[in-house]
Amino acid sequence: MPRNGQGVYSLPPVYEAVTGETIEAQQHNVPLEDIASDLNNARPISTGGTGGQSATQARENLDVYSKTESVQAAKDAIGELEAKETPVDADSVVIVDSEDGNKPKKSLWSKVKALVNTASVGAAVAGANGKETPEDGDFFAGVGAGGSTMFKTTWGNIKAALDLRFLRLVGGTLTGQLVSLANMYIQKDVPRFLFISPSGAVEWSLQANITNTNNLGFQIKWGSVEIGSFKTDGSFTAFGLVYAGNGTAFLSGTGDINGAQWGGYLSEYLNTQIAALNATIETRSYQRTQDFLVNQVPGSLGSYGFFYYTGSGIVTPGTAIAGSQLVWSSAWGNSSTGSPPTGSYYSMGYCDAGPQTARTTLFLRRA
Repeated sequence: MPRNGQGVYSLPPVYEAVTGETIEAQQHNVPLEDIASDLNNARPISTGGTGGQSATQARENLDVYSKTESVQAAKDAIGELEAKETPVDADSVVIVDSEDGNKPKKSLWSKVKALVNTASVGAAVAGANGKETPEDGDFFAGVGAGGSTMFKTTWGNIKAALDLRFLRLVGGTLTGQLVSLANMYIQKDVPRFLFISPSGAVEWSLQANITNTNNLGFQIKWGSVEIGSFKTDGSFTAFGLVYAGNGTAFLSGTGDINGAQWGGYLSEYLNTQIAALNATIETRSYQRTQDFLVNQVPGSLGSYGFFYYTGSGIVTPGTAIAGSQLVWSSAWGNSSTGSPPTGSYYSMGYCDAGPQTARTTLFLRRA
């Protein structure tokens, strides 16, 4: 169809028919051919057409996208947008309105925040799938202390943190190390600590008789056998050896002490020392006696003398006689005129009232 430079179509000058006159072919053939050509061929874009014979050619000529291309283009455009880390209430977000033919619409960020509250989040959590046994890599969500910032952490991290604060319970049994920086309490008449072997047997036990029955106090047992106790009267009993220092010295159940200080048992050390002391005493005593005997002088204690008894009556062996009743003499009874000896004497023989020789005998000074 012929058009001018602006794409405007003009009818041929002879197209117009006159009433009462014969219409000639050139009057209608050319316009009709132009109309047929316009209907059957691509209309130029300049005249309101697409310039294409198909939808694809039309989109390409008009530089528009298909639905799929439009969605992808929109996604690409969104991905290329500058990010905003912290939206403010006046910011808008694009949504798809499911109640209005999925038309894109915008909504304020403040309205979106108002919808995401504890009720909606709680409902979402309540509707989530349950899991009886979390795995270490599973995530748990929370809110930071002193604010409203959410965070996530793994079940493995939670377990590791709990292991540092609490004892682990495995099959009804607490495992791990128990450390207390304050008092620990067991409230019972006879509280016990039981130390159990892997086979389940009670190997050791510590128990305290709080009611003070029989003055038992605190007992230490191996199995059912008591091996030691601290009683309420302050006494301590050990049914075995009590070691000290580096473990080589001990107090035995018989009361004997064993240690390097004594070269073994104290009783054996004392016996050896006493025996040596006795031997020394015996030797010194013998030597002193010898010295005493050698250095005896007449009239000294323990010395013997031949005396004349000046008293009356009979004197028998063992009779105590005062020195004032004795004078030095000879076997013949010769009396001395010297001073009588002092002290007290035992008679070692007989004296009678007979002649002078009968009144002379041996005496031992005793005092």
